[in-house]
Amino acid sequence: MLLVDDQNNKLAKGTRLREVLIQGSLERLNTISMTAFASALRALLVFEGGLRKDI
Repeated sequence: MLLVDDQNNKLAKGTRLREVLIQGSLERLNTISMTAFASALRALLVFEGGLRKDI
């Protein structure tokens, strides 16, 4: 919701639609990439036995 609101504000200020779409896509990609990296790192730690069982 916040990304959509931000994009609507940029459009209202006169930013070109193409720029708004590209910037919004990059912001979303950044969030997805960080989540995927954190998940992969956690999986590696679990599979390698790097985490204690009592956690």
